Amino acid sequence: MLQRLEIQNFALIENLEINFRSGFTTITGETGSGKSVMLSALGLLLGKRADSKSLKNSEVKCVVEGEFSISNYQLVINNEVLKELLSEEDHLIIRRVILPSGKSRAYVNEEPINRQDLKMLGAQLVDIHSQHENMLVRDVNFTR
Repeated sequence: MLQRLEIQNFALIENLEINFRSGFTTITGETGSGKSVMLSALGLLLGKRADSKSLKNSEVKCVVEGEFSISNYQLVINNEVLKELLSEEDHLIIRRVILPSGKSRAYVNEEPINRQDLKMLGAQLVDIHSQHENMLVRDVNFTR
C-alpha cells in the first residue's frame, strides 16, 4: 500500500508531500486541480518513462519518492538482486530522480534499479483506475 508520496519540481508542483491512510483511496477534484500531474508523478515511480520536459524548473532535478507497505503483498520478483533486497522487508521506498539533462535514475531502498525491473515491481504495487487506464482485473496474471 502506498503510504507516502513526495514530489519535488515536477510539472506544476514545486514541493508536495501526501500521506495516505490504509484502505481505499480516491483522488478527486475540479478540472485543473492537479490530479493528472500527481498521477503522472506516481507513474514515474511505477516505471514510466521520464522526460526532462516535465521539470517545473529546468535547472533543478526532479525527485519523486514513494513509501510502500508490502507486508500483505505476494510480490513476484524475477531479478535476483531485487528479490534479495526485498526478501526481508515489510516496506520499501522507491525514489525516481530526473536530472535537468533528461537522464533519470531509480532506486529501491537506496539501491539502483533499472526501469524495466521498476516497471515490473510497480505493476504489482499500485492499480490505477482512471478514464484512460485499463484495470488490472482484466489481466490474467492479476493475483491480488
